[in-house]
Amino acid sequence: MILYRYLIRELLLAFLLCLSISVLIFWAINMLSVTEVVLKNRGDIYYLGKFSIYILPSILRIVWPGITLLSMLIILNRITAENETVAFYCAGIGPNLLIRPILMVSFLLAFLSFLIGLYGRPWGKRHFKDGLFNLVNNKIDFLLHEKRFLIPFPNITFYIDSYDPKRGIMNEVFIYDERDPYLSQTIVAQRGSINKIPHIRLTSINLESGNIYITDQRQQSIKIMKFKRYILNLSLSDMVKEVREREVGPDELTLKELLALLKKIKEKNPLYYESLIELNEKFSIPICVFFMGLISLPLGLMRMQKQGSSGMIIGVGIFIIYYIGNFGLKSLSETGAITPAIGTWIMPLLLLFTFFYLIKVVK
Repeated sequence: MILYRYLIRELLLAFLLCLSISVLIFWAINMLSVTEVVLKNRGDIYYLGKFSIYILPSILRIVWPGITLLSMLIILNRITAENETVAFYCAGIGPNLLIRPILMVSFLLAFLSFLIGLYGRPWGKRHFKDGLFNLVNNKIDFLLHEKRFLIPFPNITFYIDSYDPKRGIMNEVFIYDERDPYLSQTIVAQRGSINKIPHIRLTSINLESGNIYITDQRQQSIKIMKFKRYILNLSLSDMVKEVREREVGPDELTLKELLALLKKIKEKNPLYYESLIELNEKFSIPICVFFMGLISLPLGLMRMQKQGSSGMIIGVGIFIIYYIGNFGLKSLSETGAITPAIGTWIMPLLLLFTFFYLIKVVK
């Protein structure tokens, strides 16, 4: 039917326009911190370009539900304001015409949201951190200079007497490690080398024949340890303070990998809660997208029933409540205050209840 195609096209065009504006705003905000990290680690425009693409799936998953509601509501209000509904009525077509296009578009957007959470977000997160690891390790090679005190990473001071770049061997190595505010280490070794392990994002400094001077601020004591071989491991979070996770995070895992990780976790620690939240959000967010689309129908009918701009005002209120509620419930779920399996599904249930309530109101 021509009218169905017209309404579907208008709904999708409005969604793409609103989505583009929202993504551009969030992208610009995120790129400020990304640019700072890249410049701090001596990156170039190549890294900036890659990182700007990798952050897009996460931004899309955030803005997708709210934009679904607002874009559909804008179109429904425009149709009413321009008296297109009068033409529908004259042709013998009632408000029921809107149901099928809104259902189809809502389902399509929910499905796309599901694909973004299932494949796009893990892809973006994983490639972003892999790229960051390569960037930081390239900085190590650039910064290695003889007879200079260097701070290549936060809270780690480095000094080497001589360096053979062909063999990758450092001689007379001095390292001051104060990552732990209460337990600092001063390491002096005759030789050392750097080993990079990309698949687990770990950089190992292999040291030979030296001493470790451990200062314990709490006990006010100093311990001395001698070693023949010692390995100082630096994770990505040690090398870049903006990265929180020491290992691969749940947001980088596919559905299959998440299920495997949850089976391995024996106790309910922060990693368990984060993994469970990520697993449930792969399904709960697309369902929220679908319900957001459905809610636009009764809100749009309010304008058709001459209730002024009340539908748009309620829609904006639902938009705000959704994001505030979602953020609060996620924070509670991360701490274990409420079960993630419950916390991630409260908003979909509230949206479903809101839809039925609004349908009853507009009759």
